[in-house]
Amino acid sequence: MNKANKRVLINLSTILLFLIVLVSAEARERQTYRFGYSSSQNAEILISRMSPMISIMSKALDTNIEFIHKKTFSEMQKAYINQEIDFGIINAYSYLRILPYNSVLPIAARIIENSREYRSYFFSRKDSGIFSIKDLKGMVVALGDPYSTSSYLIPHSIFQKEGIFPDEDFEKTIIISKHDSLILSVLNRTADAGVSASFIFNGQPEEIRSDLRVFSVSDPFLLGPFVANKNLDDQVIATLKEVLFGLKESPEGRAALKSAGFEGFVEVDADAYQPLLEIKESLNLN
Repeated sequence: MNKANKRVLINLSTILLFLIVLVSAEARERQTYRFGYSSSQNAEILISRMSPMISIMSKALDTNIEFIHKKTFSEMQKAYINQEIDFGIINAYSYLRILPYNSVLPIAARIIENSREYRSYFFSRKDSGIFSIKDLKGMVVALGDPYSTSSYLIPHSIFQKEGIFPDEDFEKTIIISKHDSLILSVLNRTADAGVSASFIFNGQPEEIRSDLRVFSVSDPFLLGPFVANKNLDDQVIATLKEVLFGLKESPEGRAALKSAGFEGFVEVDADAYQPLLEIKESLNLN
């Protein structure tokens, strides 16, 4: 190689090195937002399902987005209160509990199974002899995380109406945070009956659901909202809304919604959570 070619090669190498350093510096300076999803579903599956939607939000905001996962609803509540999460989806009961801290703003409502509402399913094995809430007396009952809307708050409201006192009337109450595991605990006879979110129960394989009986269904109640930290820039919140409401308008967005288990997002009405707030306050579970 002659000197001229060597000089060209050195120059190209210098330029390439400069570009690599520049890109690396820009990547370090790029804003990173933290996305949280408060759910009683399996964490690994949840992260996989949410990744396409997070990717679309990341492109729209021109930022990195880190998925924040907490093991319990209580930990997720603390993360929102302490502003460790910038935006994400939170279950309704947790949303009600952090309202007094004035830390988040609800910006969108999810649509699941063509509704912004869902229900609590009370279920047992088909051979259990359990056909009603009253039949739970003397049984082992599996409930969810103590801050689960569908698997703790609503069941306790219904128990109260039915004159059932879990500590006195059940042989035992088992707390199982993940609804998937809770459903399997009934199938595997660890518990006689359980309570789960309707959309999680309906999402189980047919071979699981076929051996179970849904013997009681609650009235519908609101899904938890998509919330944003109140300290976020107004333009960031506006962009998030635009992205969420527009997902169903593109093939990529519809694929992301399908992966996440949603049909779409719509405007949220914060006042619509008042009935759930009244239930929470009347039970005084904590």
